[in-house]
Amino acid sequence: MTDPGTPVLIIGADVEEYAVGARGDEGVIKRLIGRDQGSSVLLGTFRLEPGQSGKFELPHANGMEEETYFLLGGRLSVRWDGGEFVAEPDQAIYFPSGGRYEIETVGTEPVHLIWTAYPAP
Repeated sequence: MTDPGTPVLIIGADVEEYAVGARGDEGVIKRLIGRDQGSSVLLGTFRLEPGQSGKFELPHANGMEEETYFLLGGRLSVRWDGGEFVAEPDQAIYFPSGGRYEIETVGTEPVHLIWTAYPAP
């Protein structure tokens, strides 16, 4: 935790990555900013290799109610009850609370994105 009013610099190379999913096959997350830094918003990066996919429901059991993605590279299919679209680089996705979502890479390039979640667990 930091002193109020003091900015915190996080060096991405110093932050540990971890695999997500029951078998560790739903991508790799790097949590950059969250409760440890005194933030109520979680900020991180998320990488999925070609062919990887994941499912999630909001709110999560850990308390996260909303998520946003900003795609830096690759294409990502997003499906939910009632719809589907494919997001591309320089596009943002908002996942509101109360939904069940499926994501999957599209094509042969990995997906790289910036990820936020609120509130940070």
